[in-house]
Amino acid sequence: MRFTLALCFGLLANAATAQNHLLPDLFSVTGVAANDKLNIRSHPSTTSDVVGKISPKANNVEVVAQTEDGKWSKVNSGESSGWVSSKFLTLQSGTWKLGALPKGMICSGTEPFWSVDAPDGKLSFRPMDGKTLELEQAQILDRNFEGDRNRVIIANAGDQTVTAVIQQNQCSDGMSDRSFGLSSTFVFQGGKEGENVLFGCCSIGQ
Repeated sequence: MRFTLALCFGLLANAATAQNHLLPDLFSVTGVAANDKLNIRSHPSTTSDVVGKISPKANNVEVVAQTEDGKWSKVNSGESSGWVSSKFLTLQSGTWKLGALPKGMICSGTEPFWSVDAPDGKLSFRPMDGKTLELEQAQILDRNFEGDRNRVIIANAGDQTVTAVIQQNQCSDGMSDRSFGLSSTFVFQGGKEGENVLFGCCSIGQ
């Protein structure tokens, strides 16, 4: 366990620092007329192609990156990602709290396909071709400063322990053109399956 925790915090120390420290986070659409929609464009420019639209009343819009000047924000639409004008987005408060995970966070990966969410204080691991594994969350650790998006989760079920490292890091699922602002590493120890490591991406909103 000591080795696993040392590895986890080593990974956190090496998390990407170039990304805006406030991202990913959730935003609401504001300032768009009720009979209009917010355009999602292929590039951060008003002349680029429109690849999607967002409702003028939309909430929980996840922004995973921004341009250096902050004028454009990267969001997902279906199986692709694009850019919206940041002036039409307002930050939602309370998404990230120390010692906790954002409500609705989902992590997933491929080869094999799997997904993880954390409803009601539990960790639910769902392999594509197997039985859902429900684990009790023992701890959610962070580095104890506001704005930090990195987390370590320790959960267990019987003699099986899962240690997850969630990092603020640009991530691709390898299957779509979606962009993610969080990467994940799940380390499984004990239980019938023995030791295993899975890598994936995490989302906190639409």
